[in-house]
Parts: sequence; C-alpha cells; structure tokens
Amino acid sequence: MASAYNNDDLTPAPDGTLSTKDLDDVLAGVGISSGVSSIHVGGADKTDEISESFNLFRLRDLSLNHSGSTGIRDLKVDPQKLDELLSFGENEKMFEKHFAVTISEYTRRDLGFKGKLIVISEFTVILRVFGHVEESGSRYLTNADIKSL
Repeated sequence: MASAYNNDDLTPAPDGTLSTKDLDDVLAGVGISSGVSSIHVGGADKTDEISESFNLFRLRDLSLNHSGSTGIRDLKVDPQKLDELLSFGENEKMFEKHFAVTISEYTRRDLGFKGKLIVISEFTVILRVFGHVEESGSRYLTNADIKSL
C-alpha cells in the first residue's frame, strides 16, 4: 500500500480515507489475485467503523501493520539498510537467487514466526509483481527499481 501511495496509485482524501474499492482496483492492477486481494481489502475494511472504507494514514498503529520488517522503510528510508539489501545483488540487479540469500539472512534475525513469513512473502510478491523478465524467464529487479519501491 505504501508503494501504491508513493506512486500516486492510491490517492486518499486529505484525512487519509480511501474506499476499499480503490484498494481492490490497485491490487488487481498489479496482478494480485482476487483471493489475496480480498484478504487485504477485508482486513483494511475492518480497521474502522465505516463500511467499505479505511484510513490509510492510521494503518501503521493497527494490527494490519506487520511485525516483520527489513527496517529499511520504517517511517522513512534508512540508507544503510537499503544499501545492505542491495549488497545481496550483483551488477545492479537482484534475481530470485539473490532474494533467496537475502531472505535467508533476514529470517535469521529475531522477527518471530509471523515476521519471518512476512519477509518471505513480501520479497516474493515484490519480485513477482514488479520484476522484469529476462529471455531465460528469470525475474529480477534493478537497484533503481528497489530504490523507487
């Protein structure tokens, strides 16, 4: 959701309010399946008293905010932690094999079970949704892609 907001794909009212349909449309637009989308949309909808809406700016303080994090973008980007992530790649790119090593490293940290699942799923989804595909079929993200996300 943060990436969608930063790319102006999610545009809330000045107070942060969005319709759940807006979220559903954005998730569908990046290739998220309807099943996975419904989990996110349903979770967002339960965060306030108003049906079919939620407040994007208040999610950080709710249970939807996950316990596992790389720490790269906790409120703002930490350049050192971003550089650490990029160091797992080579030639300004990160392929599946680089993300696998990254996941292995990050899940060794004290994130708890839920946190480890979040790190694994987020790296996998980011590569799947935003990744480029080489002729060989291998997916990758450039360092510039990762920085923009």
